[in-house]
Amino acid sequence: STISELSELGLPAIFIPFPHALKNHQQKNAEEVEKAGGGWCILESKNTTDLVANQLVLLNNNRSMLMKATNNLKERSTNGAEILADTVNKIVKQ
Repeated sequence: STISELSELGLPAIFIPFPHALKNHQQKNAEEVEKAGGGWCILESKNTTDLVANQLVLLNNNRSMLMKATNNLKERSTNGAEILADTVNKIVKQ
């Protein structure tokens, strides 16, 4: 639901998905956002303090990247509440 909420608001993020999440859904979702140009995915297995720090410095120094990601998220966004409800329904039906 975090990705849906961020998409609705147009807030790009650096995602570090929990590697043990059910069916690896966090990584798959974060990678989809990254492919759409609305955020950045760093796998926990590859995560280092330097990697995150460098990404933050890059984004801070290049605000146009943030604005582009914001626009990409807004274009990607549909109805966050509807997406969340559909997800909950799928989980309940499993």
